[in-house]
Amino acid sequence: MQRLSSAIASLKQRPQRSTATYPEASGRLGCATEQRGFTLLEIMVVITLVALISTSVMLTLPDTTPDKQRFGTQKAQFAAILRTLSQRAIVEQRWYGLYFIGDTYQALRYSADQWIAASQSEPRSLPEGMPFSLMINQLSVKILPQQPRKNSPLSPQIRISPSGLFNDFELRFGDADAAELILTDPYASL
Repeated sequence: MQRLSSAIASLKQRPQRSTATYPEASGRLGCATEQRGFTLLEIMVVITLVALISTSVMLTLPDTTPDKQRFGTQKAQFAAILRTLSQRAIVEQRWYGLYFIGDTYQALRYSADQWIAASQSEPRSLPEGMPFSLMINQLSVKILPQQPRKNSPLSPQIRISPSGLFNDFELRFGDADAAELILTDPYASL
């Protein structure tokens, strides 16, 4: 017991450490209540959040112009028409084709050594003001501006074999030199 009391007495005699703050530090490194400005971590978190929000907004906005949307719609329609003709060619085991003349197009089928209009196929008009060009075997094809004479044979520019294969073609939507969209294979993803 005597040891304990002597230890307590020696602790009382030691000088106490100062708990006061240094005056020169109070202006710069003071308490959190005196903080002015933001830390680097806070600024980086805000920048990251702004970047994430702006990225999500940009992904939801359409990235196409009205012309490109119109060309995309027309490309999808022609792809659907060509897929339908390909399926008919396979089922019926006969040649089919798509014939362009002026501002119209029509589905044809090969029968009795000549191309005739496919059943239930009326000439359809191309959309007005739609820049459009056609290439066969990487050569530009001029589309005639008017219907041929009655006795002249029809010959489709795009042909589909009884096995469903297409000749080498490109439908270009937009200017011929800088086409916006190109359709080469109607079974490829749109």
